[in-house]
Amino acid sequence: MAKGEPMLKDLRHEDSYQIVEPHVTMPEIAAKFAERPDDAILVYDSKKDKFLGVMYLYDFLKHYGAPPKGISSIQKATVGDCANTNIISISWEDNVSQTWAKINKYKPKGILLHDKDKEFVGYLSNKDLWDGLEQISSMDDED
Repeated sequence: MAKGEPMLKDLRHEDSYQIVEPHVTMPEIAAKFAERPDDAILVYDSKKDKFLGVMYLYDFLKHYGAPPKGISSIQKATVGDCANTNIISISWEDNVSQTWAKINKYKPKGILLHDKDKEFVGYLSNKDLWDGLEQISSMDDED
């Protein structure tokens, strides 16, 4: 770890996500992607107070081409039926190197950020992480 390496909360986070309930239908998700195609759709069950998964545009298109097992009609399916459940939540007080190590270990599709009280504070996009890695690289170049 480089001295002075930024914590995740110090990175500039793009609001590149939308939060939806699991019962939202895939046609409704299509409308969300039509407005903001680069967003991640985070599936959150408010009754259980738990994030269930994530969906990106490429996942959405893949499901329309070949619906997941057990789904007879993608138009009637919900995002909860189709979202990728391989997500992790990490502290936004972790630094970029710690985060990179967790990504390599767990290989998640989505990374949620939480504070010291385990409350959701944001979503770590690929762009956020790459920006952090570039900051580390430029710090290493200065040494």
